[in-house]
Amino acid sequence: MNLTSKRMLQFIVGCAGVCALSAFATQTKWVEDTFEDGTVGQSIGTYKQVVTGGSNQYTNYAWIAANGDLSVIATNIGSYAGTRPSTNAVQSNQVLTLSTEGQTLTRNLGVTNNFLTGDPFYVDTLIKFTPSEDNPTISDSSVKAAVFVNVSSNLVIYHGDISLPVSSTDVGLHIDPTAWYRLTIKLGTFFSGGYPAFQVYVNGTAITNAVAYDDNGGQPGTWFVNASQNNTISAVAFQGTGMVDDLVVSSMANGFGTPAAILLTLSFNSSQISVSSGGAITNGGTVTAGSTITVTALDWYNVASVSGTGVTFSGNLPGKTTNGVLTAAAPATVSITAAQYSSGTVSTGAGNIDASKLSTWALAKGVAESALSGTSWYNSYLFNVATNISPVLTFSAVSADDTNTKVVITTTPTVTLSSINGTLKTVVTASLGTPFGGTNTVSVSGAGAVVTNTILNSGSSKFVKALVQ
Repeated sequence: MNLTSKRMLQFIVGCAGVCALSAFATQTKWVEDTFEDGTVGQSIGTYKQVVTGGSNQYTNYAWIAANGDLSVIATNIGSYAGTRPSTNAVQSNQVLTLSTEGQTLTRNLGVTNNFLTGDPFYVDTLIKFTPSEDNPTISDSSVKAAVFVNVSSNLVIYHGDISLPVSSTDVGLHIDPTAWYRLTIKLGTFFSGGYPAFQVYVNGTAITNAVAYDDNGGQPGTWFVNASQNNTISAVAFQGTGMVDDLVVSSMANGFGTPAAILLTLSFNSSQISVSSGGAITNGGTVTAGSTITVTALDWYNVASVSGTGVTFSGNLPGKTTNGVLTAAAPATVSITAAQYSSGTVSTGAGNIDASKLSTWALAKGVAESALSGTSWYNSYLFNVATNISPVLTFSAVSADDTNTKVVITTTPTVTLSSINGTLKTVVTASLGTPFGGTNTVSVSGAGAVVTNTILNSGSSKFVKALVQ
């Protein structure tokens, strides 16, 4: 297995010799390295070596590092929440930090196994991937499988095919370089043992792809054909940078087939949205992939979107409340957004009101949707003021000649007339015993607290009244 990238390639190296595996009633482990029995800062080339001989020379090189390899054991950065490859009691304190400086770091199995004529076996490890600037070139003809992360942070699998040359396939799984993943490669066969192949599991879930085969040789499937005709494995190799922990090569995988809990972090504005899933969730809280969440927009908002890289949501959008299942193949941040009312009307005790104007006023003045059942608030809305303010219109000056009457309109208390939600109008009548009529809209464009309106003198314009509607 070769973790590199130039950054983090991962592949399986086979060596000469055949040793068929028998059926295993219990798990057989050829490698189980958790790095807990090393020391922080220890060079990987000296990890698990046995010192013997009169000159204290090293023998039994479990790890073979080339000159210049800077890979060392380090304290763990981050954690993995799911079932781990290793069953050792002490875990997650130390890891291997890779820095192979363009060379190959090899872990010998101590045996050579054939997965075409024998049982399947597993290369199982925890990995913190580093994206590659470009796809690495693989020239070793014994490489059977390669896994790396490309510059787009997508997982890429290097594989063969039944009658086609080897290739690298972007399987579309987004990888977070800050997260730990469990990577399990199962080597075996498909089509009744006719073809040597491998399956790639990320956090316990098999990668399915159009270039891979099912057990019967159909496509799509989960079996990727080996990139090499060599069907044995005796070592695992790494190149590049990244982090590795719990490297296990065995006849079975610990907790295999049980997908790890994939944690999704929810990001939303709690002044606009509330989220629950068996209980309230705060902004920055997490749920596991596959959870059902309920998203409710608060007053004057609708739920607009639920999205994230590699995330799907089954709920209906947009809407005031939505309920659906969040799914993702890898940890991700789920962004939940809301949008203020922008179209249509809102039914109130004062009638159907323009939703955009009403929501803007209500949010600015701290008015709840439930507070609009009566009409006591309506005058404050029309004047675009808080509900504890009730402005009235007054004529601060009146002038008249034979043709026109001019009235200067202001409010008490003072209101900027150009910002009102209603429409300022004047109406007239010839006698107080006659209803006012002849509605005239007053332009308040650019007006401050005072505006002047001119009214044509006529027999019906002896009395004038100003109002906001």
